[in-house]
Amino acid sequence: SHCLLLRGVESLHATSVVIDGEAIAILGDSGYGKSTLAAAFMRMGYPLLTDDVLVPEFSGKRVRVHASLPRLKLHPQSADAMFRGRPSLPMNTFTDKMILRLEAAEHVAHPVPLRAIFAIASDSGAATLSIQRAKGHGALLPLVKNTFEPTLFSRRRLEQQFRFASRLTKSVPVKLLSYPRRMDLLPAVVAAILADL
Repeated sequence: SHCLLLRGVESLHATSVVIDGEAIAILGDSGYGKSTLAAAFMRMGYPLLTDDVLVPEFSGKRVRVHASLPRLKLHPQSADAMFRGRPSLPMNTFTDKMILRLEAAEHVAHPVPLRAIFAIASDSGAATLSIQRAKGHGALLPLVKNTFEPTLFSRRRLEQQFRFASRLTKSVPVKLLSYPRRMDLLPAVVAAILADL
C-alpha cells in the first residue's frame, strides 16, 4: 500500500469476492472479520479477488478492482473453521494470522468490475443483522477511514484521498453492514448480502 501511494494510487483496506462476474468489497479495520466473511463466501463457491489491499481503477463511470495474490490471511480459529486441515504458514511475528494458499478455482486472477462496497460497522456487539445504504458523508467517511497510510498527512495527499473517496461513492453504492460476530451466523450474513445485491 505504501508503494502504491508513492505512485499516487490510493487503495482500500478491504477484501473482495466475485459474485456473478462482479466484485463486492468488504471494508473494515483490522480484526473486523473481512477475511473471515470472505472465507464464508468462498465456502459457498464464490472466489476471492483480493485480501486486505483493494486497488480500484476508474474507467469512465465504472470501477474495476485488481486481483491480488492467491492467498487468504486468517486467524487460526477462522482458518480451522473454514479450511480445516489446509496447510498454512505464519504471517509474521506481530500477529497470529496464518496465510493460506488458494487453489485456482478459489481465486480470480484478473480485474473485475466493482458492484458494491459493504463497510462492516465498528459495533461488534450488534444484536441483529442489518444492511443499510449509506449516503453523503455516511458513504464517504468509511472510505476515507479505510484508505491506507493514515500517517501520511499533507495537503496534497488529503486532497487526493478525498477526491478518490468522493469519486468512488459516486460510482459504487456503499452499504453499512452490521451483524453479531459469530461464526455460526456467517451463512446468514452471506445470504443477506446476496439478497441485498
